[in-house]
Amino acid sequence: MDTVLQDYQKKKIVLRGLLEGRAFYRAIRAMNFAERIHGGLRKDGSPEFSHQVEMALHAWCFCSVLMEPEETLICIFFHDSIEDNKTTYEEIEIHFGKRTADLALGMSKIR
Repeated sequence: MDTVLQDYQKKKIVLRGLLEGRAFYRAIRAMNFAERIHGGLRKDGSPEFSHQVEMALHAWCFCSVLMEPEETLICIFFHDSIEDNKTTYEEIEIHFGKRTADLALGMSKIR
């Protein structure tokens, strides 16, 4: 388990560095916000937010061809926040705007 946590911490550091390098400051704010609300553990015992970190690192490989790479990463950080009852559409809208809240809701299984 220590290895899983160490790997997660390293990936978060790498991701944060990538975001800072591209001046994706909204994405950093979203990452911080989403990490706070996803503070639990997954069924396999890994940190709950490790799922979002893995997805964001994978998506990073495609940033050069994405029309809106920062918005894509923000959406990844929030993609299951509403359906998992971690936050609400309204809270995301207050902190990140209507467009981001709409995207988060669109990625949710809740309709």
